[in-house]
Amino acid sequence: MKLFRKTFAVIAIMGMSYMFAQDIAGDYRLNGTNVRYTSLYRGATPGALYITDSYGLGVTLPALTFQPMSPMNQFINGPYPKNALNAIGVNLNMSMYSDGTGHIYEGSMYPTAVFDEETCTSVAGVLPASDFLQYTSDLDAENVVQSVSILGEPTLSPYVGATLGGFSLQAADIFDYMPAVPTYMDMTGSPAASAEEIAFPGPAAGYITKDHNVPFLPELNGGEPLNPLDLLAGGVQVTGFQAPGDLYLEWHAVDGGISQSGFGDDLEDDEDGDGTPFDRILGIPAVPASYIATDADGNGLCGGGAFDPFDFRNLDPAMPIIGGNSSLEGIVTSGGVDLCYESGGLDVLAGGVCMQAILADLDASGAPDMNEGCDYYELVEGYPSDVAATAVVEATCNALGLFSEAQCVLVSANSALAAVEAGLEWGCDAVDALSTPDADLGGLAPICLGLTDLATGCYADLDEDGLPDADGAMECAAGEVCGCDVGFGNCETFGDRYGTNWTADCLDGETSASQFYALNPAFADYGNFVTANGVSMQGCLMEGVDAATCFGLYGADDSDHDFNGVDGILVMDYTPQCFPELQVREVHTDFQELDAGECFDGPGSGSGDVDNSCADGGFGGVVDNCLNVADVVLMVQAILGTELEFQETCRGDIDGNGIINVVDVVQTVQSILNGLTIDASSTEIIKTTDAVHYTSNGTVGAFQFIITHDEDFSIELTEKALVAEYSTHENKTTVVIVMPESEQLFTVYGQYEISEVLAANSEGLIESSVITPEDFTLSNAYPNPFNPTTSLLLNLDQDGIVAVKVFNLNGQLIDVLTDGTLESGMHTITWDAQEFASGVYFIKAYIGSEVITQKVSLMK
Repeated sequence: MKLFRKTFAVIAIMGMSYMFAQDIAGDYRLNGTNVRYTSLYRGATPGALYITDSYGLGVTLPALTFQPMSPMNQFINGPYPKNALNAIGVNLNMSMYSDGTGHIYEGSMYPTAVFDEETCTSVAGVLPASDFLQYTSDLDAENVVQSVSILGEPTLSPYVGATLGGFSLQAADIFDYMPAVPTYMDMTGSPAASAEEIAFPGPAAGYITKDHNVPFLPELNGGEPLNPLDLLAGGVQVTGFQAPGDLYLEWHAVDGGISQSGFGDDLEDDEDGDGTPFDRILGIPAVPASYIATDADGNGLCGGGAFDPFDFRNLDPAMPIIGGNSSLEGIVTSGGVDLCYESGGLDVLAGGVCMQAILADLDASGAPDMNEGCDYYELVEGYPSDVAATAVVEATCNALGLFSEAQCVLVSANSALAAVEAGLEWGCDAVDALSTPDADLGGLAPICLGLTDLATGCYADLDEDGLPDADGAMECAAGEVCGCDVGFGNCETFGDRYGTNWTADCLDGETSASQFYALNPAFADYGNFVTANGVSMQGCLMEGVDAATCFGLYGADDSDHDFNGVDGILVMDYTPQCFPELQVREVHTDFQELDAGECFDGPGSGSGDVDNSCADGGFGGVVDNCLNVADVVLMVQAILGTELEFQETCRGDIDGNGIINVVDVVQTVQSILNGLTIDASSTEIIKTTDAVHYTSNGTVGAFQFIITHDEDFSIELTEKALVAEYSTHENKTTVVIVMPESEQLFTVYGQYEISEVLAANSEGLIESSVITPEDFTLSNAYPNPFNPTTSLLLNLDQDGIVAVKVFNLNGQLIDVLTDGTLESGMHTITWDAQEFASGVYFIKAYIGSEVITQKVSLMK
């Protein structure tokens, strides 16, 4: 969608493109792409994405709420190397001219986001991409490539921080306009008038280089042709990087004033009724969802532990949970940070978790499980007491899921050192003593000190042995997520590592889904799952019933099973919904430059569309709808010696023989005239002293003559033709006549010879011969058979009395076509047999004692 080109700024920039010769002029073929699309919510008030239950219970809940200008969706269309583009049908051919104009040719296809209004869905797709361009390029601009996108994310660019040339686009229907100099924008996507009006962290810009030497696209299957199904099913392998092409083009754009994108087809029509010129809509076909990790028996791995935020053990692993891995990890990370601070800090949290672990009594025996475990190892399994103590402390540490096995070995070793320092022999008795809460430690058991020290420290582990390096802790300020290899340092780092570890342990891939389980913090009393009891509880309270009564009815946590008709976790559905969108695009493209004399591949070449009007708009993408006489004229001019742009020659060379000739002309004419039959298989060229005529056994599409002559020579072409042109160079004249409507093709003055003649029908060249009458000739009748008229050419070498008469099979004279004196030269004799019956007749021409007879058939 483009805005009408009416703003002064755009007009002013466009005028600049003609002032300088552009330094990337050439023919280019797309060699690879990587495009990141980010959809921002364009609504003025928050918008909710709703989900409903799968059972017809009438449960509708907001799953997501989009705030104005918040991200709704992001997808990366790529990275696609050349063979992947071929597999999905992408083929973009582009010519950039030195005058600042360019073309993307008919037949080009480009990957983009496609919105289906009827189904309210937006998906990655491939669309026709023919276009007319106006641009500027300056390979020596030395613009520093931005490190962040318009939204402030790290960019996907392979040239971050490098200096590249500048590229601007000021006219295009399908691509963004872009500035050659990085430009910061206001909320409308127009250049910000001041620093205070800058609305986006990163600028809009266009970068370009022909010194393209950084690979950024993968090589798939060694560059061999790919099957599209393999791309979808993952049947491809990355075998390295695709070699960089000849030209790299990158641009950053957001809907609005600079890009001139995101508007409706008619600026006067507010298509989405929001009171703004923006009209882009995002259709969300499905929501991101994640699968849970399972054990060997297919049961959920996570749940039931002190640090498990959700219990997945009773879920159906085939049913995903709404939310992608990153969004669920973000929830867990945020919950870990909150838990840490709400506990009183990382040291308190670590100590509390340790105390919970060492004092746990899951078998309700009255003794802590850790102590019982140590006794079991020592008394039943026969382990030495110190080995039993080490094993049980390591097992308890590992059960927390906070540290690696190597780090839990360190916790156990520190516990043994604490026992020695307390005058105890390391063993089960020491475990009992050290696991007793100590008032001097604020109720913390001494055995937990090793764990809390490890948790609250921030250590480097450069040798990657899982243990802190000897040079001690790295600095980790409060509120900072640190690069701690071992330990957490503070609550933010703890939350970050907590979320990362939880995702690795508890999730197993992601998908897009329309049916799923739903997590919602409003249902914290129900395991954070949307359950039947949880929904009923909320409904009960909203109806004004007292909390005690509602709790008695629906207070039971029913998150341990799927919905059974009474209670349990609800499976929720999503139906596609549409939202107003402001789209941000980050585009990285790789092009190969064609060698001199190399035609583009794809349907644009050999299409007959010499002037490329098919790329300039409309016509439904059907070449036959946009071919016109201008293409024919350009072809004729090429035959006559005018030098075309090379790709113009490629487009005009329909028969693929490397040149444009009358065969290409005739096939183009046939397309223009909607399949008119051009079917002559032979023709005779009748050369007289002052004119050239022709006869044929059908319609001739075009003639091409090369005539040699003396200096005192002139020619006048017939006016009864679609196109008739000639070009003279020294003593040689080339003539092209397209779709002649009369037998006389041209008249001449002076001595001449026909040195070459080509004639064509819609299939190709046809047989042609040149006849030079010496005295009195009568050509074959055409058409023959006929209805109701047929014509013959009569040639006289001198003035004379001529009679042309028609006889039937009985020899009876039935018509006289001419009888009298005719001047020398070529004469067309036509018989109109409208009043005669079908049959065979004879046309006889008399001059002096000579008689020439032609047999004709009238078929009504």
